[in-house]
Amino acid sequence: MTRNKHESTNQIDIENLLLEYDNFLNFLQRDLSLKNISKTKLQKIKSKIKKEVLHYDEICKIYSDINRFKRIMRVLEEKKDNLNRDTLKRMLAGSEHSPFYSDNSEDAFFEFDFASRLINLRSYKSINIETKTDIIFNEVTAIECKKIHSGNSFEENLKKANKQILEKLNSGGRVKNGLIAIDLTNIFNHEKFREFSKHTYRLFLDEYLTLGHTETDCLHAIPRDNNFKGVVQNFSSALLEFSFHSMLKEVSANFQMNKDVMGVFYQAETFIPIETKDTRGLIAIRAGCYYINNQYLSHNDNKYNGEDIGSFLRSLASGI
Repeated sequence: MTRNKHESTNQIDIENLLLEYDNFLNFLQRDLSLKNISKTKLQKIKSKIKKEVLHYDEICKIYSDINRFKRIMRVLEEKKDNLNRDTLKRMLAGSEHSPFYSDNSEDAFFEFDFASRLINLRSYKSINIETKTDIIFNEVTAIECKKIHSGNSFEENLKKANKQILEKLNSGGRVKNGLIAIDLTNIFNHEKFREFSKHTYRLFLDEYLTLGHTETDCLHAIPRDNNFKGVVQNFSSALLEFSFHSMLKEVSANFQMNKDVMGVFYQAETFIPIETKDTRGLIAIRAGCYYINNQYLSHNDNKYNGEDIGSFLRSLASGI
């Protein structure tokens, strides 16, 4: 059983983004007492933007990365006294020259990023991100986060996450169910998505120009247009679902997800670089979909914290 949920399409204000990125760097040094930030990829990314002449596509990737680091600020602030320091250090490791979202430090980032989804839920009561399990949500749900770097590693990571949750369930304590979170950014068909989205943007641009808008006006107006957002978000979710199910059908027939694992929440991040005659901009997209484990439904009621399982999983994709 699979469903999808669209997220907001956000246009990035570059100047404000860099300002907030500075706040993020200062927070890491001041509040988390992290030293030598100037030697990490975070500072190098910022320096690269200011000093180098970069291709526009590369600029878009860097700005998108900055936006992502800004996004996890709340969870780091809220849990600053109870963070897994090893995970934090892994997130800051790696090279600023690594390909888009393929660095191993992304595994660590994804744990904090998924935690940032959870603390925005209405059902949020507590979150633990300092145990061997990636995340314990509301003391009862074990969540294992896996960044999929290639299609060949999908089955291995799915089985590993399922096994890790089972071990947590069998270890005693209050945990009674689990959820697998997967990032498919490296599998997502970015080229097809951008080709479709840029063409869609140009079609909307033509219509806006007939109404007397300037191209600069459109750069702000079109990303906020609900019709444009609906078209782009539906297509991103469709591509994401195709990626997930094409890999899921290749998983060994003898593999069965544990009956106490609710299912899989999977996401992908991308962006649309907008270039017209007079303007340039960037629209960041994060799509989220979910797959419900039928074994879970067969052995448990269709509720999580009093709400429908599907509603709970849909809520994970909203608001960021």
